[in-house]
Amino acid sequence: MFSRVRRDANRIEILGVRTEVVAAATNPENHEVVKRLLRSLLPFAVSLAPCYEYVSLSPSNQLIHPARVFSVARSRQAIGKNRGFYSDWDDDASELLLALHKETKAVRVGLGLERRFHRTLWDGTVRHTPRSLTRVHRSALALAELTLPVRHTPLGAQLDYRHRFFEEDIGEGLTYMVAMGERAGIAMPRAREICDWYWALPG
Repeated sequence: MFSRVRRDANRIEILGVRTEVVAAATNPENHEVVKRLLRSLLPFAVSLAPCYEYVSLSPSNQLIHPARVFSVARSRQAIGKNRGFYSDWDDDASELLLALHKETKAVRVGLGLERRFHRTLWDGTVRHTPRSLTRVHRSALALAELTLPVRHTPLGAQLDYRHRFFEEDIGEGLTYMVAMGERAGIAMPRAREICDWYWALPG
């Protein structure tokens, strides 16, 4: 789920594939106020979790985007400027995303959080394989226009490490999730691998 301002600057368009968003108040005392505010502002279903740990551990963009960009970087394949983020999704990204969801579920269980507000790919009735998950991502028509975050250099197109998929989703989101797990004594080795790779990038 993400938003963007349309060209006329008078509308905000919300795009995504989720039918419901889990939110929480950083201060639990504000729970009811936040619930009324969000439900009056947003045009989709919002579930208010009892504490912010659910949001910090959300199995959403902070897993999806790192899985895809890391698998692309690891493949060392040429990066075209119009390569689709979702439309060209591959099984390597799916395998990694499944592993990240499994690690995130382990943290949720270890912290004693409710599944009602935190559902991973391992909690549903459908048991995805990398191939079936690839089909799901490639068929996300609402997100088909998204391309890989790239920048142009004298050596050609390269991943843009300053893009929000890197700085926000790995540098902030996934890094914090790993820290949550490690504080609870729960390892997230695949997530840790991505974070270590990101923090070792030049610049």
